[in-house]
Amino acid sequence: MLITFFSLAMHMRLSLGSWPLSIGEAGFSNALRTHAHWATQFFSWVLLVTFFLLPALLLLGLGWKRVRSLWKWFGVHGFTFCLALFLMMLAPAKFLRWWWD
Repeated sequence: MLITFFSLAMHMRLSLGSWPLSIGEAGFSNALRTHAHWATQFFSWVLLVTFFLLPALLLLGLGWKRVRSLWKWFGVHGFTFCLALFLMMLAPAKFLRWWWD
């Protein structure tokens, strides 16, 4: 997730010469538009897994011992996801504004 996020930031800066001034993809090349779409879709999938599938698996582990043995890996995923979100906040403010809009 971090690689796609920061590679998009670098690609955007190198392609546009500055950070985007507006929301959307106006002025983006096809390669940059594809990269942005791929990065946002990947982030969305990781977010969905983290907030919907992971809690369901944790609840499933309450009644199923085999799933409970995987809880440590669920914890690793949760920790690394939170760490990645924190590290994403280190990106330039103009890029973050574009990303979250």
